[in-house]
Amino acid sequence: MNPDDESEATRQEPDSRLKLVWDGLVFQLKLMADGLRDVALVPVSIVALLMGFIAGGKDLGLYFRQVMQFGRHTEVWINLFGFRRHNATSDAMLKPLEDKILDKEQLSAKESRWPAFQIAGFNQPAS
Repeated sequence: MNPDDESEATRQEPDSRLKLVWDGLVFQLKLMADGLRDVALVPVSIVALLMGFIAGGKDLGLYFRQVMQFGRHTEVWINLFGFRRHNATSDAMLKPLEDKILDKEQLSAKESRWPAFQIAGFNQPAS
């Protein structure tokens, strides 16, 4: 490995490591939200099916379809794997926090004040 490559990788580590930690935390939160939603929908969907059978009428599946529609909306909002790129997702809700945490200017200022970053070589000038 070329020494220049190593110093380039070292200079990028604090920001990329922080971004990786952020992405991991957001993914874990989304997994928990998705799991809680799934756990809640199991009994709700069973009750909706039973209500359709008991209520009878022309549209037996009305309540169940409403539960399914709710599930689809929450799936879009949770956006577990980041597939959707519109504003009506949990990503949009977390974006201001992400921007604040990953603000490169603030991170640079903190790194220059923290001796641990300097000792580890994270704040070394380019050669």
